[in-house]
Order: sequence, then C-alpha cells, then structure tokens
Amino acid sequence: PSDRLAISVSPKTASQKSSWFGALRNVFGTNETTAWMRRIWEKKETIDGLPLAEPDYTSLALELAVREADGWRDILTTQLTRIENPDRKARFEFVMPALSADVNERDRWFRALTDVNNRRREPWVLEGLSYLHHPLRARASSKYVLPSLEMLWEIQKTGDIFFPTRWMNTTLSGHSSPGVANTVRNFLAQLPANYPARLRNTILVAADELFRVAPAKAGAAGGSGCGAHPQSGAGPPGSEAIQSAADLARDREGPGHGPGDR
Repeated sequence: PSDRLAISVSPKTASQKSSWFGALRNVFGTNETTAWMRRIWEKKETIDGLPLAEPDYTSLALELAVREADGWRDILTTQLTRIENPDRKARFEFVMPALSADVNERDRWFRALTDVNNRRREPWVLEGLSYLHHPLRARASSKYVLPSLEMLWEIQKTGDIFFPTRWMNTTLSGHSSPGVANTVRNFLAQLPANYPARLRNTILVAADELFRVAPAKAGAAGGSGCGAHPQSGAGPPGSEAIQSAADLARDREGPGHGPGDR
C-alpha cells in the first residue's frame, strides 16, 4: 500500500517512522491497510527501521478489534497472552469487553461502571470509554451518552478531581450527530437548581465541539440519540444561551480543561 511505502521511505529516523505509524494506526480504514496492519500484528511483516515493542502490538490489537477485523476476538485473546507485565495484562483484560463487536457485551461493560468499585482504575475506565465511543461506533454508542451524563454527579463525589472532566471528554469526543447534541442540550435544560455549576460547565466545555458541528434545530427537545430527525428552524428554548455558556465556560476553565484533557 502507499501508506506502507510512505512509512518505509519518507521518514528518515525511527522516531519519525514511529510518529507516522502511530498516526496511521489511529485512522486506517481500508481493507488493504487493515490487512497490512494485521500482518504486522502477527509479526509476519516488519517496517524497515522501526522496531516494535509489546505496547505497540497491544495498541495495534485494540485498533484492529475496534474495526472488527477478521478474527478480532482471537486477536484480543492472543494479545492478552503476549503481555507479560501483570498490570498491563489486567488493564487490557478490563478494556477488552468495550471493544467487542457484540453489543450485549459492551452493554454489560458499561453497566458495570455504575458500581464505583469498577471505576477505581480511572485510566482503565477512560481507555475503555474511548473505544466504546470510538467514531466508528458512534451510532451504536449514542445510547450511553445520557446515562453517562446522569452518572456525572456521583462520579464527582467518588472519583479524582479531574475524573469528571475526563469522563465527559471521552464520552463525547467520538460523537458529532445532532441526536447526541440534543441529548446533551436536553439534559442541561432539565438540570435541577442545586446541580453543581462546575459540573454544568464541565459538560458545556466537553460538548463545545459537538454543539458546533451539530447546531440546535427545531424538534431537539425530543431527540435522544442518533435516530432523532431535526428540522430546520430555531433551536429549543435556551439553546442559544447554552451555546454562549459553553464559550464562557471554556474560557473560564482555561488550558488543560478542554476537550483534549484526557
């Protein structure tokens, strides 16, 4: 493939090749490149001048699985046996159900997060959420957005000070549909008076890009997922205020608290 040739020829150093390969690993989608990545993961093919270590093969296994490459489950179970470090092995095993092509398995993984004991390893949770809400699965994962919003207050009470921000950023980062935007707007519009202002701002900042790519439309009050059918016209009551508040909240939060703070 042309991607393979570019990585082998264009970058001059191992560091440059690693950057190119890492970028391609995160965005590949063609059958040809998927097959090539599979051969690399199987160690049947190498990239000249780019030695790969266990974490590289682990990341590649995750990316192949979320794309539902042929034999995705075998890829995950095989990679689990390759991991030698006990902590890394436990983390990979924790994340595996979030990558499953079986929606029921993903549902069970998400429901387990309602138990605070299953949220103790916050970096593990965030990695699983990033694959649960991967852009390739955004339509199927839209149903998790409202429960995630509803859990936010409890998460603030039981987790690290930065966990609510990272929870919301990871939940919304893979979404761009009007239905999900409407879900967030409706949740904000119905918040009780005693809802913490900081958490409201956390939601607004995390949803800022989503609101920009999916402007409010008439009929948004009934939209709760990707199946919503927005119509042209003005947004729901308060939608302009929500957008303005998102800008203000983002400015107040400052660097390190925006959508990229993972």
